[in-house]
Amino acid sequence: MQKDEIAGSYQLRGIMETAAGLELYPDGKFDFYYVYGAIDRHAYGSWEISNEQIILNSLYTDKTGYDILLSEQRTQPRFTIYFPKADPFFISMQGAFAINGDQAEEQKSDKKGWFLFQTGKAERIMLSNDLFPDRMITIENKDTSHNHIELAPNHDLLLIHFSGVEAMITDDVLHLSSPFLKGMHGDRDFKFYKITQ
Repeated sequence: MQKDEIAGSYQLRGIMETAAGLELYPDGKFDFYYVYGAIDRHAYGSWEISNEQIILNSLYTDKTGYDILLSEQRTQPRFTIYFPKADPFFISMQGAFAINGDQAEEQKSDKKGWFLFQTGKAERIMLSNDLFPDRMITIENKDTSHNHIELAPNHDLLLIHFSGVEAMITDDVLHLSSPFLKGMHGDRDFKFYKITQ
């Protein structure tokens, strides 16, 4: 199996209402896209051949998907997170945890983008969003005296992370074993067919 033989465009087939594609470049880079309903996600990185398998790895590891707009100490008894610019639909899907040691408190947002915790501080926060079930993001609170943090989602939230994702090719069909796809569509064989020009 040689890179030049494998390189090319592959498209997912067999998953209703879903479009996905993988472009493997001869130089060892890849691009991946995924569209399901209103969600449009992507990934990019490098690929290699190892033991007759294709291994995909993202070229980004430090992309959190959220910008810290403000972190400060306020005269209030509770730890708060606020999304001042959040779309109402996005914020309705957003969850947050305030974590201290091995203790975690979970809260959902109110309609205005506020998370009000019982705890008065957080060593770190963990963020989840039902629109992006594969992204559980942890942000360290560098100054634990800061009990108010304001956040905004950024474009990096759309990135899909590939870390040692394996694929096999049989007869111009790439079988992708992706935790992301399994999380979205269950455990099945994801078949990407090579597009011939």
